[in-house]
Amino acid sequence: MKLPNIEYFSGEVREILGTPPPRAVRWAFAITTGVFVLMTFAAFTFSFPETISGQLVLTTAEPPINVVAPKTGMLAQVKVKEGDIVAKNTLIAVFENGADVNDVLELENDLNQLNSLDIDAIRAFTPNRLLDLDRQLDVLYQDFINSLEFVPLYEGDQIDQKAINAVIAENVQLERYTRGLLDAIASANKDIKTKKNLIKNISEEYADQPGKTEYSTKILALDEEIKKLESQIAKYESEIEKNKERIKSNNSKIWQLRVDRQSGTQERIFRLSQNISALRKAIAKWKEENLVFAPADGKVSFFNNLELKKRYTKGEELAAIIPITKNLEYIGLVTIPVEGSGKVKKGQQVRLKFHRYPFLEFGQVKATVTKIYPLSKGNAYSVETALPNGLVTNHGKTLEYYQQMEGTAEIITDQRLFIQRLFDNFINFWK
Repeated sequence: MKLPNIEYFSGEVREILGTPPPRAVRWAFAITTGVFVLMTFAAFTFSFPETISGQLVLTTAEPPINVVAPKTGMLAQVKVKEGDIVAKNTLIAVFENGADVNDVLELENDLNQLNSLDIDAIRAFTPNRLLDLDRQLDVLYQDFINSLEFVPLYEGDQIDQKAINAVIAENVQLERYTRGLLDAIASANKDIKTKKNLIKNISEEYADQPGKTEYSTKILALDEEIKKLESQIAKYESEIEKNKERIKSNNSKIWQLRVDRQSGTQERIFRLSQNISALRKAIAKWKEENLVFAPADGKVSFFNNLELKKRYTKGEELAAIIPITKNLEYIGLVTIPVEGSGKVKKGQQVRLKFHRYPFLEFGQVKATVTKIYPLSKGNAYSVETALPNGLVTNHGKTLEYYQQMEGTAEIITDQRLFIQRLFDNFINFWK
């Protein structure tokens, strides 16, 4: 079949193609106008945050206290588990040594009872000759037993009860005075804690203006008051030690008044006192070198799983004790780059994301800038943030705290409309 001549129809074709249908024109115009209106509405309605990102380390207002290996050696026993709540001086771990830890602690407890040289306590004491001690402690223990066997323990025929009563009365007064000093120390420590909290609050209040005269005056005044209280506590503690020595001396005098006044009694009592003191010091040194105790009340958190028979080096971190308070206060320490750090202000909102908890699954934690450190370290500044809702995320999940949790922080420095950002980019392009 022969095709029509294209050139014959070219005029009509061009006319049809050059005139689009009116309905198509109207739809195209409507869609274009709608998109423009929506974009204009969005540009003037929606805002986008400007942020500065930094590295985050989460800690607490009362920071965890690290527990380290007391010596280089093999770990023999672990007495606690991850998450255990312990009191100060709770035994956490034992390193390999030549003694039985229970026997050493038993002997220490006995010596504490005998240290005041109370004759009735010494009469009631029966030395345990089967204790498993190391060589040095065993030698000192045998010296103590020998000196104990040579001191007179039984009353003579003639006792000066009046003199004994006078010494006992003095001891009662000394003990009463000591209790008063202990109460004064507790009160002073409470005052120190209050003043340290005041210093913290003032530091946060003047975080942006640390050089202000009013700030310096308040801080210096509180520091001076704390130093005076600490000096007073040291004085009280010195008085308590003097009282203890005086009571010990009085008990020795009572002993001499009650037993036979045979030759050498005073020298034998003095020798026993010296042996008790030497043995107590040796036990204290043994504990320091072989045992690990909790330095404070709190929750145990291990850095790694402690392995028995594994060799640890002196000073190596084994665990941390996380203080437990009624309302645990978290602090996010953020390290930000110098570039753009001038935009960071106190009170700005911060979004915290932790490496341990994937953001998409757990969400982010809300925080607020509370302090900006004025001096840089290297090429970075440090910023302190508070977590008003604790570790509750925007997904409604409560995260479990782990010591020194790391993550990222986004400090929101400004909220700008889309149109503002568009014009800023346009202006910057032509500068």
